[in-house]
Amino acid sequence: MDIKAIINNAIKVGHTTVYPIEKFTIEELDHLSRLAKENNISLKIQTEYSNFYQGTLITVQRNWDTVEEELKEQESNFEIRVFNHKNNKVAYKKLTKYQAVKINRILDLKWS
Repeated sequence: MDIKAIINNAIKVGHTTVYPIEKFTIEELDHLSRLAKENNISLKIQTEYSNFYQGTLITVQRNWDTVEEELKEQESNFEIRVFNHKNNKVAYKKLTKYQAVKINRILDLKWS
């Protein structure tokens, strides 16, 4: 497997990617481990017993603290609006991507 592509994908995207561990050689796993450590990527080995897959998987994910730092500076197209029924006024604030992600996690919003 292309180890550098796996690491680059983990850096570029913010979500978890999972690979069957059988597809890796010992040398590739060693190389993946070293590159992950250098690039602040977390690796987790887990066993999966589902209808989708049965076997051992390696999970590759960017550590959340580095994602948070990048998101704090990025603007988003989200804003929060609060309506005051007593005086019929609206207060609003544009959110950074970090704030939008945090609020979405806390409120567990369902988008329609």
